[in-house]
Order: sequence, then C-alpha cells, then structure tokens
Amino acid sequence: MRALKCQFYRDRREKSTKRLENRILPISHCRGEKQETPVAIISLPESVERRSLLIDRGVPKGWIDHYWCGQDYRSVKAEALADVADIEALNRGIGREVTSAEIGCAASHRAVTEWLASAEHNMMLVFEDDIIPQRKNYIDELKNIISALNPHAASGAAFVCHIGAPFGLIDGVLKRRVLMPEEIGNQLQQKLWLHTDPVRGLWRAHAYLISRSAAIRAVSLERRIQTLADDWRLRRELGFFDELFFVDPRVFSQDEVVSSTIGHRRQSSCSSRSIGSRPGSQNALNARRWFNRVSDAMLIRAKIKKAQILQYFSYRIYD
Repeated sequence: MRALKCQFYRDRREKSTKRLENRILPISHCRGEKQETPVAIISLPESVERRSLLIDRGVPKGWIDHYWCGQDYRSVKAEALADVADIEALNRGIGREVTSAEIGCAASHRAVTEWLASAEHNMMLVFEDDIIPQRKNYIDELKNIISALNPHAASGAAFVCHIGAPFGLIDGVLKRRVLMPEEIGNQLQQKLWLHTDPVRGLWRAHAYLISRSAAIRAVSLERRIQTLADDWRLRRELGFFDELFFVDPRVFSQDEVVSSTIGHRRQSSCSSRSIGSRPGSQNALNARRWFNRVSDAMLIRAKIKKAQILQYFSYRIYD
C-alpha cells in the first residue's frame, strides 16, 4: 500500500514537472493556450555555427530547430528600404546614419512582435542567436520570472522585461524595486526592477519578455520602423509600452566574441544623452530656438527629479 502511495505521488510530481516544461515552447509547437509562453530565437538561415554554439551552451534543441528566420538587409542600401523604415526618423533618433543591417534587425524583431499581437498568448520570450545562459538552472529562472509577470500581462499591462541587461547599463540607473506577493517573490532568484531613468537608456535586444498588449500597441503605432530594436527608452517614450522592467542579475549575456550581424554592439557609453536634448543629433538640437532648448531642459530635469524621489518607493504590479 505504501509503495502504491509513493508511486502515486511520484507520478503526480512527474506530470507536474512535464506541465511546467511545456510552458515555454517554440512558436510552431504552441497550441494557442494562454498559459503557454512561446519562445522565438531570431537567427539568419546561414548562421548555422551560431545556432550550434547555442546547443553547446545548453539551450533546448527544440527552441533552436524552430528558430525565427530573421530579415537580412545587409546587401541592400538603407535608402532603398524607405518602404520598410522611416530613415529620417531613425537617423534623427540615433544621431547618425542608420545601417541596412540595423534595419534588418529591427524588422526581425517587429515580425516577432506582429506574430504575438495576432496570437492569444499573454507574453513571449524573444532571443537573438548569440545568447549565453549565465547559470545552469536558467530555465527554472525563466519559469519563475514568467510566473511572476504572467498575471500582470494577463491584466492587459503593456511592458517589456529585459532579462540580459549588462551591469554597465544598469549600474547607477534610476529604478524602482518591483514589489510582489511573498509567495511569488520568494521563488525569484533575481530582483525585478522598473527602469525609470529619463536620460540613461537600456540597450540590447538579445533577451527579453514582451507582453501581448505591448506587441499590439507597437504594431499599431509603428507602421514603418522608426526606432532601433534595442532602443528601449525611446520606444517607451513613443508609447510602444508603459513599463520597462529588468532583472538583476541577468539571466543571459551576449556573446562578445562572435561577429555581430549588424556590425557593432551597444556599449555602456551609448546609454545616455545630454540633458536638454530629445533623441536626435546635436545638429538638430542646435537648430532649435533657445526657448525650445530651455523648455526641453526643464522638462527633463523635472522627470529626473521625479524619478529620484520615486526610487525610494516600491512599485506594485499586484493589488
């Protein structure tokens, strides 16, 4: 009798474990159930070696076999992509000429966003093919982060959660600790933060969660590509989502050895802009009237002051 009872609990535990494992699935394996979290690894068809490295790093083979085919515009001149992207807005936003590879990267992430907007899932995991898991139990970490944010996504919240932010981008940034129920918070190996800094940005798009509400809003607001895929602060300012979360310590880093398919990587020095300037080149700022420059400076200083005060108060995502 005792042996039968032990077998019963063992079978129930195995079924429970299997159910948890099925929560993070490749897009092609999802059945449209809201408790499932689809995962898309964006990769170019010829990047076989990069995908092979992911397998060596312990990324599930099923995720890699069903990777999301990225857009490759590297052989196309940026000017020829005017139907796909707002070249003027992109150049103004980054203060230089955008490259075709960057437009291709943004188009790939946009395509994933469009898929989520038309699906029934609460949120989605998006990776690039140069991620490096930081710990062996990273899938358990992902499940706990998803469990913590899933009710928030189900409520209709529009957010992005960066799960691979380098220390140099979050060190000293203005933020608020996300407060959640003890039974949920105790499961998290990471601290969950809300990014509130109006000046310092949060770059890189190699690993993040995006809610369906954020995907729907981004698709409706951005008919043509206006921002880089990893300019999260600007995308928040433009209203593509309301909340920008990040976890610390990060779950994934980005491979700095393999060559980047867009030609360069974001550095910490790219994470800030001058007080008093909106995203754009310095030349565009100098062309403005003096009154506009002063009003911009006052507005940003007010936002900084507000963020400095609010960082001492926790941020609630649960009632």
